[in-house]
Amino acid sequence: MCSPEPVQHVPTEVDDDFPTVSGDTSATMIVIDKKLSETFPDISGRRIFDIKFLFEQIKRLSHHNCGFSEMDITRETRKGMESAFQMKCRTCGFEDKLQTSDPSNRKMDVNAAAGYIQLEETMSVLEIPCMASSTYQRHQERLQTVTRDLAWEKMKEAGKEEVRLAVEAGDVDMDGIPFITVVADGAWAKRSYRTNYSSLSGVACVIGYRTRKVLFIGVRNKYCSVCARSDGDSSVMNRLAKAMPYSTDFVVEKIECSNHILRNYCQKLHSL
Repeated sequence: MCSPEPVQHVPTEVDDDFPTVSGDTSATMIVIDKKLSETFPDISGRRIFDIKFLFEQIKRLSHHNCGFSEMDITRETRKGMESAFQMKCRTCGFEDKLQTSDPSNRKMDVNAAAGYIQLEETMSVLEIPCMASSTYQRHQERLQTVTRDLAWEKMKEAGKEEVRLAVEAGDVDMDGIPFITVVADGAWAKRSYRTNYSSLSGVACVIGYRTRKVLFIGVRNKYCSVCARSDGDSSVMNRLAKAMPYSTDFVVEKIECSNHILRNYCQKLHSL
């Protein structure tokens, strides 16, 4: 029976790129550890983080054998103002993701913001990449729908509460229909001072006297025929007095605050 030929240990030259070499010269295999040398993108500026979620991710990434200090950012994926950083270990090649906020929690969405132009300017000052205009518009439309539906539900609840308080106070007519006292006022996006009517939008609301809650809100843009009839003069009151929309049981009274009376008075003086 022939004995096996002895294994020859061939000296191995180590390149300067390999920082460590196994020191076991009696072994037949030389283990070489090489740090990965890759070129990663230069990611700079500032980001908005959920601080609790950030520390949880750092702890999770630190559990891999090489530690968090060996991780490099290889790529950033932005969705609106949220960012997801692809992390890669320069030693073992381990990869994972680090995100600025928890994707499963939408209660505090960082993409909910104010006007896009103001948002873009603010983010530019902070050196934070801003979301695209289309992304902002999509979030705005979603928030507008939710806000409008919720507002109508709250106004309905306020109306029912106002009716209940009116019934408890005995404010009902002979047919058992409750009547309530309300306060109404409006405003324009740009003040006119009765001299410059250049605002393109306005809003008016009706507030319950007892509950102090909004019962109705209306928005008008540019020219509105309804707003054109509510000009503060007596012509509308004369027509209401003749029409008697609430029969003879109720008389519509015109009550103006001192501020509006002064405005109308100044308007008449200005026209002279």
